[in-house]
Amino acid sequence: MDDRRSSATGAAQRVLGNRYEVLDKIGSGGMATVWRGVDTVLSRPVAIKILHEHLTDDQSFVDRFRLEARRAARLTHHNIVAIYDTVTEKGCEAIVMELVEGQTLRQRFAASTTLEEAKIRSIGADIAAAL
Repeated sequence: MDDRRSSATGAAQRVLGNRYEVLDKIGSGGMATVWRGVDTVLSRPVAIKILHEHLTDDQSFVDRFRLEARRAARLTHHNIVAIYDTVTEKGCEAIVMELVEGQTLRQRFAASTTLEEAKIRSIGADIAAAL
């Protein structure tokens, strides 16, 4: 991962694969953190999932992370996030994917104490269609 300084702000910018600029943290889980980023070649927003650094020394975690990317990349459906690329460099493992804006399903349910039956059916149908 390349650390560069923005001449305008002086802030560090992280660049993966000499192509993907890592911007803001979206969320984090047990194995990885997801960041908002930009594909500087295609000028499009992306999500970048980066394996936690302490796990990159464990080949079983690295293998599982890479397998996740390969399996997800084989799926094509409008209800499934598209995988664009993977990056492996200097102890960093990353999956570059489509950036989907909006709420997570958890956030959607937490924001409303009740959901109409039609909305629940619609969400369920979208999930089932992706399966």
